[in-house]
Amino acid sequence: MGKTVFTKPAAVDAWDLWFRWRDGAQLRDLTVDATWERVARTVGSAEGPQATFWAQHYVDAFSKWQMLPGERLLHDAGTSSPSLGSPTQQMIHSDIPRIKEIAANLANSNIAILNVNAFVRRSRGAAAWFDRDEFMRICTLAVRFLDDVLINGGLPMAGLRIGMFGVADALAQLGVGYASDAAQAQARAIAIAFAEGCLRGDLAMACERGANPLNDKRWAARLRARGLDDDLRSELHRYGVRHPQLTAIMPHPQLALLANNATDGLDPAVRANAHERPVATDWQDAALTGGSALFAQTAQLALRAAIQPWIDRPIDTPLLALQELDLDTREHCATLAAALKLKPPRWRLPLS
Repeated sequence: MGKTVFTKPAAVDAWDLWFRWRDGAQLRDLTVDATWERVARTVGSAEGPQATFWAQHYVDAFSKWQMLPGERLLHDAGTSSPSLGSPTQQMIHSDIPRIKEIAANLANSNIAILNVNAFVRRSRGAAAWFDRDEFMRICTLAVRFLDDVLINGGLPMAGLRIGMFGVADALAQLGVGYASDAAQAQARAIAIAFAEGCLRGDLAMACERGANPLNDKRWAARLRARGLDDDLRSELHRYGVRHPQLTAIMPHPQLALLANNATDGLDPAVRANAHERPVATDWQDAALTGGSALFAQTAQLALRAAIQPWIDRPIDTPLLALQELDLDTREHCATLAAALKLKPPRWRLPLS
């Protein structure tokens, strides 16, 4: 307990408001680490004799802000209160019906999100760098975590959604401007690692727990188009897959706020004042400059286009605008999105 570090007061408030377990007037999650333990032990119970081992791996990833469970799991998993059994047994066994109900009725029960910013490393006297190996390890862990969720619920092995946030934060730490060609290259490299890590996790689950029948030419074509390692492709075709769709970019503003106010999804960073976290300002400077709103929007579309080939589901989250956009800008963005084979754009304003 006591390992997780909050650096933003708003993140503490987000945990307390949305995810802390209260049983009537009684606080059950005394710390955020208790929340992690509650979720990890409940979900990890699917691992049988290795439940404690894997639950600790889940807690470790949560406490480092590397991976977060979806909102519904974070709020509900392990919160039942039966009359029999030790506290740990209550937390584990009582929650299986609740997980089944959650997963059957709410799509966001089978979601895990990776915080890309948590994988940027700094060494004294050296430039910041992205820890690809650790990122891929947590991708594989996310697949196991969600597979455990579905096993606990007795649900079909389909429909996992593993997402990312903190992309703009990571770019800023790496010294890469959001609207630059270098940002697209870096985001593409992250997406390739994301796809490969999740596929390796799925392959491990297929070998350990069994694959699902799959005769999907589109899936095979997607593997070829991604230019994956020949050995990995060979193993996937040999052993099969457990979850044909794994990755998706979705908005998770509550989780992003919980993770020390990370940037949500692929959103650019918006700096409220000079005392906020350091960010690359090229996107915001353009957005606030008369006549440059189009540049700020096309930068977001370009980043999505760089990532989309490695994401299983179409990216369909609103673009961020700092002000209402005129009709010409909207139409130009719609034309560009079509040319880039992206979903038609939608927009949102900050905090909306």
